[in-house]
Amino acid sequence: MRTIAFSTKHITNAGNNQFRYNFPRDIDLTNKQIGLASLSMYYSFYNISAAKNNNKVSYIWNGTTHTITFPDMIAEVSDLQSFMFFTFRQNNHYLNDVNGNPVYPIEMFVDTARYAIVIVVRAIPAAANTTYPADKNTHFTFPSSAFVPRLIMVSNNAFHKLIGYASDYDTGVLDAASVSTSTSFSSVSPLLNPDANLIVNIQNIINNPYADPNGICHAFGVNVSPGSQLVERPNEIAFVDVVSGKYDHIDIRIMNADTLADVLIRDPEINILLIIRDKP
Repeated sequence: MRTIAFSTKHITNAGNNQFRYNFPRDIDLTNKQIGLASLSMYYSFYNISAAKNNNKVSYIWNGTTHTITFPDMIAEVSDLQSFMFFTFRQNNHYLNDVNGNPVYPIEMFVDTARYAIVIVVRAIPAAANTTYPADKNTHFTFPSSAFVPRLIMVSNNAFHKLIGYASDYDTGVLDAASVSTSTSFSSVSPLLNPDANLIVNIQNIINNPYADPNGICHAFGVNVSPGSQLVERPNEIAFVDVVSGKYDHIDIRIMNADTLADVLIRDPEINILLIIRDKP
């Protein structure tokens, strides 16, 4: 058996997901097999970004539509909610209760028991009251009539997939006179990490007729929290036949298993160990 170690110095692109290992000379790999022995990297790829086109959602405030554009980030639902709250504060679209605590018009959180993302919208009154006293809300101009804000998905943006709602979801027009709060639950499983399943593809020396693409040598899931080190070390290496011939390099690419798109990895501290052996 022979080992080949890929590291940061072998990265060939800005996304840190493509690698090239140059042999010191042409190597005959006839009657050889190759497999992945180990891979270590940090979970440092954004799950919400402009590149993924899943970074926008809109809300309607008293007839005017405002679009929230999230920054590129590794986000949990709580992070998405925090940025929404930040936007509401910037726009003065919030109230303070009798204790001076902020109450936001739209909330989004995880309901673990129902495996769902919950969206709550709250009615905005037309005047100060005992719940929202005037002296706690000097920043706020009450509307001429009460209304219920609406959360709506942005057309042709994949944010809805992150939280498990339909692409055209809208909390709807609600009567503030009869509805103080309205709660919705996601209709499908949230897909908060679009890159949850990855593949290691050897670009140039194998032809796996059962795989698409035909260079797949290993697949694995992301099972650590953001920022943590992901270590993949299979109990049994799945060896794949090498196409007979001489080669001066090996190219590797880490890709999304579902879309086959490049995974844009922020941290280049990546180590991959391949093993080459004779065919049994």
